[in-house]
Amino acid sequence: MDLIIIFVLIAILFFWHQSSKRERNRHKSEIETLHEALESVNSELNELRDKIEYMSLPAHEKEELSFENAPDLPLPFFEKLEKDQILTLVSGSYYYPSDDIYITRFQYKHDYIDRENKTEHGYEIHGFQKLFNNDEWAPCTFLSNENETSTLDCAGTIKKA
Repeated sequence: MDLIIIFVLIAILFFWHQSSKRERNRHKSEIETLHEALESVNSELNELRDKIEYMSLPAHEKEELSFENAPDLPLPFFEKLEKDQILTLVSGSYYYPSDDIYITRFQYKHDYIDRENKTEHGYEIHGFQKLFNNDEWAPCTFLSNENETSTLDCAGTIKKA
C-alpha cells in the first residue's frame, strides 16, 4: 500500500512538473512575442525621430545629407551609358581652407570613356554638362575607377542625383 502511495505521489509530481514546464514555456513565448512587438515599436519610433530631425534641418544640411546618401558612380556605370544619354548628376566638392561642401546639380550628357588616359584616380570620362540655370552644354571631364567618380581636379565626388 505504501508503494502505491509513493507511485501516485511520483506521478502527481511528474504531471505537476510537466504542467509547470509547459506554463514556463508559454510565458517565455509570450515574453518573446512582447519583446518582438517592443522592438518593432522602437524601430518605428526611431524612423519617426529621423524623419522629424530631417524635416527640421536647414536646406543646405538636407542637401548635404542627400548627397552623402546618394549612390557612388563606379566606372561600370559609365560603361553602360550610351553616347548622348542624359541624366542628372550631383557634384560635391571641398575647396581648401573651407570645411563646407559645395554641391552642384547638373544634367550630364555622356560622350565617351578615354581608355588611353588612365591616371591613379581612374579613366577620364568625357561628356557635357548643363547647369539647371543655363541652357548651354559645356564640355566636362571626370575621373572614374571601380569604386567612384571624382571631379577632374579630385576636389570632389560625382554621384547620381
